[in-house]
Amino acid sequence: MSDDREINRCTGTGTSLDAQLGPPLRPPQDGDPDARAALISDVYEPLLGGGHALLDTLTTYLEQGSSLEATARLLFVHPNTVRYRLRRVAELTDYTPSAGRDGFTLWVAVALGRLAAKRS
Repeated sequence: MSDDREINRCTGTGTSLDAQLGPPLRPPQDGDPDARAALISDVYEPLLGGGHALLDTLTTYLEQGSSLEATARLLFVHPNTVRYRLRRVAELTDYTPSAGRDGFTLWVAVALGRLAAKRS
């Protein structure tokens, strides 16, 4: 007995499994290309222009759950240096790393920027 007929027998329907499930799902998309480009140009590129120390501080800060002290320890700098660099991030991008939604936006922008750099 074929698989479809076995399923039909178990479900009590006379339709095939494909007909029951509907059309196949489309593969996931890469998202809105305009939004992706805006995050890269408006957030990631200014961070790169600020220097790698700024980008390293931001990513470490976000990875450490927004802990200034943990970030400072990992980067071997004073916590005031971390504060200064995060203030520079906010000045360059208009996003405050310590604000939840802004921090997430910065994280996504950094991820997209790094992926775009690897693709080219």
